[in-house]
Amino acid sequence: PSTSSAPSLQLSDRSQVLEVKFPNPCLSLPADPTADGWVDSLAPSDEDSTALLPLQFTFSLYGDPYSGYYINTNGNLSFDAPHSYTTADFRSGLPSDSFVLIAPFWADIDTGVGGKVYQKNVATNKIAVAWANVSYFPPVQRNEKNSFQVLLSDGTDASMGIGNNVCFCYGDMQWATGDFSGGSGGFGGIPTTVGVNKGDGESFFQIGLFSENGFAYDGPVGNNDGIDHLDVKSFCFNAAGVENVPPIASNFPEDDRIEVECGTLVAIQLLFLSPEEGQTTTVAVSGAPPGSSVSSVPGNTATVDFSWTPTGAGVGPNSIVFTATDDFSTPGTTEKTLSIVVMCSMESSSSSSSPSSSPSMEPSRTPSSSPSLAPSSSLT
Repeated sequence: PSTSSAPSLQLSDRSQVLEVKFPNPCLSLPADPTADGWVDSLAPSDEDSTALLPLQFTFSLYGDPYSGYYINTNGNLSFDAPHSYTTADFRSGLPSDSFVLIAPFWADIDTGVGGKVYQKNVATNKIAVAWANVSYFPPVQRNEKNSFQVLLSDGTDASMGIGNNVCFCYGDMQWATGDFSGGSGGFGGIPTTVGVNKGDGESFFQIGLFSENGFAYDGPVGNNDGIDHLDVKSFCFNAAGVENVPPIASNFPEDDRIEVECGTLVAIQLLFLSPEEGQTTTVAVSGAPPGSSVSSVPGNTATVDFSWTPTGAGVGPNSIVFTATDDFSTPGTTEKTLSIVVMCSMESSSSSSSPSSSPSMEPSRTPSSSPSLAPSSSLT
């Protein structure tokens, strides 16, 4: 049977940008991105920015409209001015009144000895920016590379989830911090921020702070997290609201779909992040099939443990709806539907009364002690 594992990352050569695959809804980079409409946007550098790039749509961030953006080497897009790495910025973290920023991976990136930053106008309502096979400062040859991507839209792109206007997607993430930010060998020191900043010193949210090796993850705030938690994940969310970002869903399988044979155990832990500090998210579950087990625990990162060994009675598609609601004064809500398609061959049907010994179906590269992550109204 098919599993819920996310697709594996394909890098033809880690030392060059040849091919990078990202999970949905982001776009994979072919062997020659420029032949597919991608633009090589930044010169090899540790501190570079584009000129203001025009958008073909209005992008809304915390209620403020923007018609253009800057791509910055150090893993972010800015909207008020180009943004370069400074230790002061890193140490203060978010929120900040110094810049308007969307940061899929705000780190001390250096493309001086490899790696590229590409941009593509995907449609009149969507753009993509990808950092492919990039490493960190100082610019020396090393094996550790990261690949990640951000999508922006006007909230009408179905693949991102109607209402969502930002997606972060990750390939194989092999380092967390640079030497100049206090790291050693790609880890430790001042953590890398994954998040969004309005620029008023108050409004911001983050998915996590990453400085460690491994899969450890305790939510958007708290301890510094393990970089492997981001591997082959995507997070989609609505950053247009004036005050509150709805819960962000994570750990859902590719295309929110699992195919399984009768008698095979499905076991998965799903996450819903309250990206703002101090909020608690609660998840309601409907449509769980008979015989399944569902345990939902509220929290700043709400968890839902679902398990089921389907029998012949469950043949066909089974839709389970997860509705996550935060406790903001005007609550934000995210709804996700997981489709489990059960198939019964004659052999599996005859043995479905006793569970298969096949391993549990879980998201790719499940963390050792904490669940892994993905996005809101549309996420994989």
